[in-house]
Amino acid sequence: MADAHVLLPFERTAGDEIQGLVGTVEGVVGVVRHLVRLRNWRIGVGLGAVDQPLTDSTRAARGTAYLAARAAVEQARGVSVGIALRDGREEAEVSASARRAVWLAESGLLLWAAVLTRRTAEGWEMADLLDSGLSNNAAAAALRITPSAASQRAGRAAYAEADRGAWLVAALLEQAAVEGTRR
Repeated sequence: MADAHVLLPFERTAGDEIQGLVGTVEGVVGVVRHLVRLRNWRIGVGLGAVDQPLTDSTRAARGTAYLAARAAVEQARGVSVGIALRDGREEAEVSASARRAVWLAESGLLLWAAVLTRRTAEGWEMADLLDSGLSNNAAAAALRITPSAASQRAGRAAYAEADRGAWLVAALLEQAAVEGTRR
């Protein structure tokens, strides 16, 4: 998962777990999308601080964001789409509006992941082509199917809904992060 938004690369930490540090909400959206597509991952997203200066390895990094992500992974065990979001700040430090912002962001993640988990391999293939900037007609030509079949495939993949969901999740995560800094 090499990406400009990744501050510390993903590494195996214990057993079947990986962790990394992503510095932007767009990066979080990209990583979550990738992991949902791979299936069989429990995904924990943690909001919080990271000790500075950053280490060379995510395994050596510390901070409330890591603790929150660990708690989120545990919480994700009981969620059908296997994703959870947790806030690393102390409960006493968090305002009601910040708690609400985190809840809304997690709700957005859950709904968006539910849309993505229903995609077939063909749906992901179509989404990849559209995400690369191809038009529906160009994607149809690349797949050697009719434009009508391409439109149907994009519809079954809930391409438009998932795209809007990704933007919504990014906005909600940004709001949760910003809301947490207000006192």
